[in-house]
Parts: sequence; C-alpha cells; structure tokens
Amino acid sequence: MRAHKRPADAGFGRTSHQSSGPPLGVVTALLVAAAVGAAAILPPALVLPALSTGLVLTGLVLAAGLVLRRTRLDSGRPNAWDLAGALVFFGFAAGLLADSEQALIALEQMQHRG
Repeated sequence: MRAHKRPADAGFGRTSHQSSGPPLGVVTALLVAAAVGAAAILPPALVLPALSTGLVLTGLVLAAGLVLRRTRLDSGRPNAWDLAGALVFFGFAAGLLADSEQALIALEQMQHRG
C-alpha cells in the first residue's frame, strides 16, 4: 500500500517560518520586571513562592495560547513551546527551593497585620 503524504501547510498548524509567539526579549523583560516587583513588595519568604506561581501560570498561559493558535512543535530550533516548557520547569524549581514553613509564617503575619 502506498502511504499518503500530507502537504506541510494543509491546515495542521503554523509552519516553522511563521512567528509562533512574542519575542523572547519581551517575555524576559516582563519576567525580570515581575521578579523585581515581587522582591520589592513581598516579604523575603514569599518571593520564591510568588515567582513559582507566576512562572508556572505564565508558562501555562503561553502553552494554552500556542494550542489555540495551533502552533506546531518544531524540533529543529528553540521556539515558543520550548519557552513555555522552560517557564513551567523553572516555576516548579522555584517552588521546590522555597521554604514553605517560612512562607506560611509570613502569610500569617501579613494576615494579622490586616
């Protein structure tokens, strides 16, 4: 039997030469701004848990946007899918590094202050 070949652009997602997300520099600048803002506003014990939550949510939102846009997984070069995976990975890493006991104490202190 002969195998049926599909054309690369037959409605199965974007091709590799099309843009698949925001520029890496923009995403990096936004993440750095969020990290600096979190460090300035939050108690030190809550910075890593906040960054963890923010990174995981950013990665998930980016991946959801890529799914909705039907962007392909290209294995040839890094793309937006790799960025989404890295964000989630680093978010979980930040969550593992956070001291949950100190974070809970800081949350209780914030709650009692008002």
